[in-house]
Parts: sequence; C-alpha cells; structure tokens
Amino acid sequence: MGHAGLLRNALSEVMTKHDPIHIAEMGAGDGSLARIIFKSFGRVRAGSVLHFIDQAETLGNEARESLERQGWHVVEHVQDVRDWLYESSEKFDACYANLFLHHFDDASLKDWVKPLTRRTRQFVCCEPRRHRMGLLGAAGLRLLGCHDVTLHDACISVKAGFRANELSNIWKSEAEETWKLAEHSSGCFSHFFKATAP
Repeated sequence: MGHAGLLRNALSEVMTKHDPIHIAEMGAGDGSLARIIFKSFGRVRAGSVLHFIDQAETLGNEARESLERQGWHVVEHVQDVRDWLYESSEKFDACYANLFLHHFDDASLKDWVKPLTRRTRQFVCCEPRRHRMGLLGAAGLRLLGCHDVTLHDACISVKAGFRANELSNIWKSEAEETWKLAEHSSGCFSHFFKATAP
C-alpha cells in the first residue's frame, strides 16, 4: 500500500532537526514499519528516542536492534494508547500511526485529540480508504491465496476506514484552529492525514 513511503515523506522535516528527535508510534506492533521508515534517514542525533506504544508486548528484537544501530534509544510502552496519552507527560516532535485509527469509533478518536495536541508538534497517519475500490481490492486478496479470515478482516477494515475530511473534522472539533491539517486519498486503497502545530 506504500504506507512506509508516505509516512517517511511526512516525517522527513522532523528528521532534519539538529536536536535529538523524539517520535512515537501508536499501535506499533512488531516495529517492522519503523525499521523501514527510518532506515533511509541513516544515523540519528545522540539522544534521539523512538517510543513504541502497543497494548501487547510485540516489539521484535530484529526491529529494535536495527533501530538501535542507527542511534535510536528504543522505549516500549505496553499499554492502551488512551492510557498512555493521558498518563504520560512526554513531549514529541511527531507521533504517527498506521492502519490503527479505524479500529476506534469517532468518540474515542475525539477523546485522543486534546492530549495529542499537548504532547506532539505533528501527528501523521495512514488508514484504509472507505471506497468501493478498497472493497474490490479486499475481495481480490483471494487471488493471492489469502484465507477467509484475512478476506473478512480486509473488508471490515475498508468499511471502517476514512474518506473526504472525516479525520480533519474530528481533529477540528477538539483542537485549536491554528493547527494545519492535510487529508487526502492516496492511491486506490489508502487515506492520509497530517496535523501540524503552528
């Protein structure tokens, strides 16, 4: 779906900072996405920290070791994202998520916006695009040999995805008007959102 490239481009300005960088991935899984995103940036400044937030202890050793070789200090938070948002006081240059927000209803997402605006200067995500092309693509996974559970999950994800300015409207409902928002479809199947502090 090209999400690693989209997120890498969106985070590139943050990565040019001369100071140590602090970034968090929400719903991080095994860390393989971060490993792909940050590989092309090379070695980071001393003191840079990459936080992984997931309710399960899933961060893989391969991803951790690869990122540490680039100079990242890797911190794993095994907790619910909402708890992490409200209980922690750490500040970030950027937070990002991939194929994560569509698992939550609008009320939950609105509940996240204010703590996010206090914690980060930028939030970026890639999600499924809710569109008939996405449903066709999900159905086409059968041609690749995917089993029924994967096909079912793919269709559910597309139906729970986003389109138009839905994420922008959620963000605007809770954030200051000065945040700069960008939201658009990407390719046939993806939806991109970026919020940047003034």
